[in-house]
Parts: sequence; C-alpha cells; structure tokens
Amino acid sequence: MPTSTAAATHCRRAAAPKEVGLKFSLLDDRFTLTTALFDIKQTNVPLEDQMGQYIGAEGRHSKGFDLDLNGQIVPGWNLTASYTYSKFEDPGEVNGEVNKVTGQPKHSANVWTTYELQDGPLKGFGAGIGVTAASDMLSGYRTSTYFNVAGYAQTDMSVFYHQKNWSLNLGVKNLFDRDIYSYSTSVYYLGVKDGRTTRLTAEYRF
Repeated sequence: MPTSTAAATHCRRAAAPKEVGLKFSLLDDRFTLTTALFDIKQTNVPLEDQMGQYIGAEGRHSKGFDLDLNGQIVPGWNLTASYTYSKFEDPGEVNGEVNKVTGQPKHSANVWTTYELQDGPLKGFGAGIGVTAASDMLSGYRTSTYFNVAGYAQTDMSVFYHQKNWSLNLGVKNLFDRDIYSYSTSVYYLGVKDGRTTRLTAEYRF
C-alpha cells in the first residue's frame, strides 16, 4: 500500500544531530554575525520513486556550516547576507541500488540591501535589491540516471513607501528575466522557474 506524504514524513528520525554556533557583534553593534557548524544524521527518510510513491531509505547525512550577517550600514540603509555550505550523503540503498542525494546544491547564498529615507517630505520612501544564488546540483532519479542542473543567480528588487497606517510595495522577481532551471527526477523533463514577475501590494493597518 503506498505511503502518504504525511505518513512518510512522520517516520523521519534524526540521529543525534550536532550543531555549534557563535554570535559576534561588529562595528559598535551595528552588525551581527552568526556562524554555525552542523552535522545531522537522519534515518528512515522518505523518498519519492519514479511512480510518485514514497519509500523508505536507510538514512541521510548532511554536514556543513552557515554564515549570517545582519546590520545597518547607516541609518535607513540595511544589509542582510547569508551563505551555506552543505555536503549531503545517503548511505542507504533503494531496491538494492546506491541512493544519491539529488536536488541539493552544495553552495547557496543571498544578499539583500534596502535603503529608506528617514526624514523630509519623502520620508518612508525606499528601495531594495538582492541576489539569491546556488551552485549546480545533481538531478535525475536517485538510483539510476543522473545529470547536473546548472547553478544560478537571481536578482530581485523592490520599491516601497511606508507610512504609519499604510504601505505600498512594488516588487520585481528575476529582474533580468534569466532562464533558471529547476530540479527534475526525469531525464526527459527539466522545469524552468518563473521569468520576470511583478507584484504590487498595498497594506492598511486598522
């Protein structure tokens, strides 16, 4: 009987995860740098086969580190950046074949900066721009056919106007309309993420 996603996820167990981190205050407490090392082992991880059904695997092992930087360069100008290095291993087998971890980039990072006017007639007006990037990743079916999906870098931006009780935000994702390929389990199909998209949102607080 096929196992549902919810039930399969419920079976996941983490075996003695290890994590250690440090937090630093920089530049007169204007910036915070958080670092973390992790080594996590999981057992009975649910995997999806080519028929879309979930089956169990012996385990999964991930280790790496995170870096997060948050702070204010000058009043109104904020910066957020992060980087993650992850190495994944799956010692288990599926149907007697070695199972490889797919859909997981080894390197991923993002940086986002915003500036908002602090005084004057345009107080509350601002803009932001950021880049999200990841390295290439293994794709395909986990125990048979593999291929690499290229890494990517996506640029997003926003223009906003904040007031006491209301705000407007115009956001643009994938500003340069790049072709960004997504993970696939099949060698016959490779998805493409959305191109340039624009969204205008308004908020009013009662």
